[in-house]
Amino acid sequence: MMEWSAAVVAASFVLLVAAVVYILYKLHNVLKQTNQAMIEIRQHAEVIAREAEVVLQQGKGVLSRMDRQIQTIEPVFISIQGASKQLQKMTSSVNGIAEFANKLTLNRVNQAHLENEQRFGEMFRWFDAGLTVWHSWCSHQSIHSRGNDQK
Repeated sequence: MMEWSAAVVAASFVLLVAAVVYILYKLHNVLKQTNQAMIEIRQHAEVIAREAEVVLQQGKGVLSRMDRQIQTIEPVFISIQGASKQLQKMTSSVNGIAEFANKLTLNRVNQAHLENEQRFGEMFRWFDAGLTVWHSWCSHQSIHSRGNDQK
């Protein structure tokens, strides 16, 4: 009877270790995917930064033109109208970039959240199954040890 108990303990331990290894493997995969998503977000952020730099350069050009026109004072109203149009274009460009970045980031975060939820759910189900087997084995051992004590 002792040999069976030792075999059951060993098998339970092996299952528990296997479950822990599986959980760690899944966690490693999740971390790899999260890292990949962060790399992609960083790449998109770099693209957005380059586009923002171009927009800023356009803004500098607009400001320098405004400065020259203000110094001449004759076409003040025309320069204000031109600057207004350029600022509208620049604001529209910045808004478009910001919306794109916001949507992309939100989609990536939501996707990562859903994937993590699925993976962690599966890991916890395996962990719960291992604990259930362990608890059943402990209860079984307790009943058998009481029966042996009474004999």
